[in-house]
Amino acid sequence: MSESPGRRKACPHCGAIPSPRLSLGWLKYAAVVLGAVGLLIVFLLAGQTPAPLVSIADLSPTMDSTDVRVEGTVSRQPDYDSHTGLLSFSVDDGTGEVRIVVPGEEADVLCARQDRVPRLGDRITLDGTVLAREGFLSLTVRVPGSVSVTRPEPTLVEIGALTPGWDDRPVEVMGVVRQVRRPISGLTIIALRDGTGVVDIVIPEQVTQLTGDLHPGVLVVGASLRVHGVVTLWGGAPQIVLTDAAGAAPLPVGVEFAPRRTVEQIGRESVGQFRQLLGVIMDTDPFSAGMELELDDGTGVITVLLSRDLADLVAADGPLVPGLRMEVVGEITGIGGEWNIIPETGMDVSIVGRPELTLA
Repeated sequence: MSESPGRRKACPHCGAIPSPRLSLGWLKYAAVVLGAVGLLIVFLLAGQTPAPLVSIADLSPTMDSTDVRVEGTVSRQPDYDSHTGLLSFSVDDGTGEVRIVVPGEEADVLCARQDRVPRLGDRITLDGTVLAREGFLSLTVRVPGSVSVTRPEPTLVEIGALTPGWDDRPVEVMGVVRQVRRPISGLTIIALRDGTGVVDIVIPEQVTQLTGDLHPGVLVVGASLRVHGVVTLWGGAPQIVLTDAAGAAPLPVGVEFAPRRTVEQIGRESVGQFRQLLGVIMDTDPFSAGMELELDDGTGVITVLLSRDLADLVAADGPLVPGLRMEVVGEITGIGGEWNIIPETGMDVSIVGRPELTLA
């Protein structure tokens, strides 16, 4: 049987025309394409599958190189190494605490948006890879987009109301800068006082590295500030850690921390509080640690207790002698109606002149 051009040959026995055969080359090509598509689908599905949420207490060395998700509170102030670009902080979920490490490039992506930079006290969710080294566990963040930060609103509170029960809580306070000190390199502490008490505002260098420079007026003694940060304990006493440079700002109106009173208005309820008095020095009594002054404001007499350094500072413009008119701010102490007032700094004591003469 002959075969026309373009036609398939019929079977010489039964006359059937066979179906066309697929080329082996096309089969190989199709297999490669289908395999690639399958891998792509698996990759995309894997990328959309979140890491399993685990409790920090359940992390173990056997999970080394495993991707996990944790949720908790940033429990230690983030630290940024400007040389390596490494960002690190700690997270506590109530079952335990783990160190979080964000490498340089990932840290740059995370820090590009201030609302995603972790701060002490923030609620945070993140995916990380477990790293187990010599009995120490940490998580390394490889995907900055997995980091989600929720920043709680601070509670406005009087300084005197702060107790150890406020530990780890965000607060906002207002007061007057009484002292600025730098006990060690990279740490600034402001003593802030309102009418109810005093608290240390702790400003680690890492805060300004991550969030910018402080307002220049923040470090001025006598300035009135609004401060919001997180309460931590130092030696069992509350302090406030600044978590954002913008969290400390001067106030347009001064904070009254020592209301003016007369001696007769000083009572048991004033003990431990700061008050302002104006009177005339009636007597002076130097002693080894400083000087006592008897101050009379016309309604009563109160004892002013000056430390040696403070007495020398006040007397630099002239000796402290009876007859001088003095304005003093300080803490009220004493019992049974015998009240003392203790100034804190040199700006708490002013000699304002001699008493006005009165006609007989």
